[in-house]
Amino acid sequence: MALHCVSHDERHRNLAERFQHSTETIHRNIKEALQAIVRLALILIRPTDETAVHPKIYNNNTFYPWFKDCVGAIDGTLISASTPLTRQRAFRSRKSEISQNVLAACDHDMLFTYIYAGVEGRVHDARVFQHAAPSPDSSFPMPTAGKYYLMDSAYKNMPDFLAPHKGHRYQRDQFSRGAGGPRGKYELFNHHHSQVELVIACCVLHNFISDEHPHDELFARESCEDEDLNADPDAQPQQIDLSAAAQRD
Repeated sequence: MALHCVSHDERHRNLAERFQHSTETIHRNIKEALQAIVRLALILIRPTDETAVHPKIYNNNTFYPWFKDCVGAIDGTLISASTPLTRQRAFRSRKSEISQNVLAACDHDMLFTYIYAGVEGRVHDARVFQHAAPSPDSSFPMPTAGKYYLMDSAYKNMPDFLAPHKGHRYQRDQFSRGAGGPRGKYELFNHHHSQVELVIACCVLHNFISDEHPHDELFARESCEDEDLNADPDAQPQQIDLSAAAQRD
């Protein structure tokens, strides 16, 4: 039931009809399943080995040697949220949608290595990162000496984190070729209080599927699309020492 709810964004009323159980039973079981999945985050959402250059970098002339010390990428994304009327202003994003701002770090295998969820949608990506990463008490997986994360222009350059030059194109598409709110008390309670758990659970399931079934059809399709967009037989890249740049303020 929980997997069906997550994958199809089904309301509890629809699940109750499909599985022939009361909405209270549906709510209780989904909440328990999500909590169990979230506990797997300590096992499945973790940094990978950074000692060797990743094969996807080493075996690609477009990326090697320029990104040989890159361990992954960091970005923020807005995910729909449901909040009381008194808090909707804080969660209203720049796109005028009620959402939460989620910070994610991924490695070269497109596996999540860190998730920071539940921040109000109006908070800028850079501010979310400031809360998540630099604190000594944070669980953020800082790169080892000489390594760095790639980030987009919403963030600033700093040691261990490399952002693009502002005022220039960097989004991939700039270089390429060319059902209602919750109803009922159980739905409302689950939608409001389990939103952070739901985000983390989805990331856990993503990593689990990738680990257990690396040749998944959808993952393979995404990988092929990335390779097609990155391929440019006419490109003559200049060699830039990104390792040194990442260590400059």
